[in-house]
Amino acid sequence: MLTHSYLLVPITVRVYTFRKVSPLSGAGSKDVFSYIEPGVDGIVLEVCSTIDRVPIVCPTGELSETSKASAELAQIAEALRIENVLKSSQIELLFWVRDPQVVDTVAQAIENAGAVNRAYVVLEDLLHVRVIRSKSSKVKAILKLANPFPNVSLLAKEGVNALALPASVLRPRVVRECSSKGVAVVAWLVNDVSQAVRAVRYGVELIVTSRSNLKKELLQYLGDLIT
Repeated sequence: MLTHSYLLVPITVRVYTFRKVSPLSGAGSKDVFSYIEPGVDGIVLEVCSTIDRVPIVCPTGELSETSKASAELAQIAEALRIENVLKSSQIELLFWVRDPQVVDTVAQAIENAGAVNRAYVVLEDLLHVRVIRSKSSKVKAILKLANPFPNVSLLAKEGVNALALPASVLRPRVVRECSSKGVAVVAWLVNDVSQAVRAVRYGVELIVTSRSNLKKELLQYLGDLIT
């Protein structure tokens, strides 16, 4: 753990990176979902749904556009189901759910798998948080917002566990208010070290990035400051 007077806080931030899967290269296999690059604490998986509203991890290509036989496509889709992703891995996961019709299904899968301590649901509408809370008090809900000055008290009462805010709109006052209400802050899509340093300085608990080496660079930069 690194500490520096410039930051005034220990470096305990967790870094998650996006993970894409391909329907043509063993999608859903243990290797795809269990391996994370050194320095990364967890992965972000976008969730979509099949035609019959079964939530699956979004593949990089459309299943319907592949040249595989229909039976094999069904097998791939089965491997990408949330339940199987949770079973195949013990790492921390952020499920970014874009389809409101499968929000409750994803939450139920997380609870059924006993994964409430290592899996989170990222949502973009407070109504969807309410859907989860009507089904479960345990599943952790992250609300993704663009508003730099949200009503934190209201969101905490609604059962929001964390707010995901764009790195460009992060304000230390909002982070402090969230902390006082028991709501974590996620810096969304931080892709350079200067943004990461600022997020850590503000006291965010989690960073989402598309760069798997960001945390390594962050710790190296802060280590250079100390030495």
